[in-house]
Amino acid sequence: MKKMIFYMGVIGLILLSACGNNTINENTSESSEITTEQQGTEDKEESESVDPSEQEEEESEKNNTQEEMETDQGVEQILRKSAEAMETLSGMKVNGTINQTSDMGGTTEETTTTLNGEYSVTTSTHHYLTTVESNLDPTESIEMYISTEGMYLQPPEEESWLMMSANQGLSNMNLTLSSQPDHFLEFKDLLDLSETADHYVFTITGSGDSFKQFLYGNTKSFMTEEEYQNFLAQFKNVSGKYQFNIAKDTYYLTSLNSEIEESVILGGIQMDSTSSTSYEYSSFNEIEPVSIPDEIKNNAVSIQDQIQSAQ
Repeated sequence: MKKMIFYMGVIGLILLSACGNNTINENTSESSEITTEQQGTEDKEESESVDPSEQEEEESEKNNTQEEMETDQGVEQILRKSAEAMETLSGMKVNGTINQTSDMGGTTEETTTTLNGEYSVTTSTHHYLTTVESNLDPTESIEMYISTEGMYLQPPEEESWLMMSANQGLSNMNLTLSSQPDHFLEFKDLLDLSETADHYVFTITGSGDSFKQFLYGNTKSFMTEEEYQNFLAQFKNVSGKYQFNIAKDTYYLTSLNSEIEESVILGGIQMDSTSSTSYEYSSFNEIEPVSIPDEIKNNAVSIQDQIQSAQ
């Protein structure tokens, strides 16, 4: 059973890092235009009845509001350009590291998880090797393929591959890293924008439901609404900082970094954890197309059967 929990944990790691919500709010620009037009009418009416000192104060406030609107439009424009640029990719390399300290039932565990692999946009297929090092357990590794056909993984010390088919929970999953900017766009009002010489740097620092939905909202596409709400309800006291970089020259998403503190209820027991996550994306358009070998697809056994047999 412990191994099954480990397998599902690795699957969750892949899904949370690589999937995104592919929906852009098309009404954003329209709403901005309407708001601007209404504001102009209101300003005209008010200017006829205010004295000079009040008018000067209102002008200052209006300038501040205008600056905020311009910043918001800058955020949206960059994210939209990034979404468009990522959609043109043929593939990329993905490298990630997660350092986590957790306490559950008085037992403290420190783990370092590394993920290295490739994502082929051409074939909509991910291929990763994930390794988990723990102060409590031996180091374990999993090789994994993910595509629209399903998910295939080879557990530690196992000869056979496990499989979760598309109709077992993956049929509604968006598997493209290119959709990440779209997911970020839904939370543009919460993002702070800064710049370096080569990158646009977006940062969100927060807690509570909005921050929780930002972190885990990208899982909603492969759950029912009830499952999604039950999933979110497991997470308590979520807070932290999340940052991602977009290259100025290409508008490609090049890295994701986060520092998160949270409490999760698992089987009625609370687990408190702190985690530091870093993902790097590189070698854009330089990888060969990735596909799942027929031998793996033909001989893999259902992961659901394995979980049921372990219970």
